Amino acid sequence: MQTTIVTDRPREAAENLANEWEFDPDEMSVSDLLKSPYFLFGSEDEIVDTLQMRRERYGISYFTLFGEENLESFAPILVRLSGT
Repeated sequence: MQTTIVTDRPREAAENLANEWEFDPDEMSVSDLLKSPYFLFGSEDEIVDTLQMRRERYGISYFTLFGEENLESFAPILVRLSGT
């Protein structure tokens, strides 16, 4: 995943990222970001559900996180997913 943001306000986080990275909304809208497999936005529960769905639907069992700014907030998600 290029970016993972654990938050209770995923749409706002995606909007902020789109503005920060200066995405052209005609090429990558906020809705596109929220659906993209390269980005994760949401609460711990939402992200766990998304990753489990991707595993069941697409067989994805490994993923790579880029950057370290959100690793600490992602740690509880890894604990919840480990061994499942």
